[in-house]
Amino acid sequence: MSLVTTIVVSAPAVLGFSAKSSAGATANCPEGTLVVGGGGRVTLDDPDSAVISVAVPLKDPERFLVSYTRVFDAASPEFGTEIFAYAICASLEPVT
Repeated sequence: MSLVTTIVVSAPAVLGFSAKSSAGATANCPEGTLVVGGGGRVTLDDPDSAVISVAVPLKDPERFLVSYTRVFDAASPEFGTEIFAYAICASLEPVT
């Protein structure tokens, strides 16, 4: 058997501009795979003002959830702040 891994990226979620705003994103594993890890990423305006408040693998269905909270107001809310979740999904496949 061979371990095959896939990285899945969620759709973006938008984090509010003010302190204490929060948002979550979930990356779903393909059917027949198991979540074995994951993480998150912040992009666009002022990513340094956001911190991960939750990062957890979930079952049924297999997925990885991240939630971010803004710790202070965004310095330049021109484009918004997007967050993404990443799931590392794995399956065992026969070696041919």
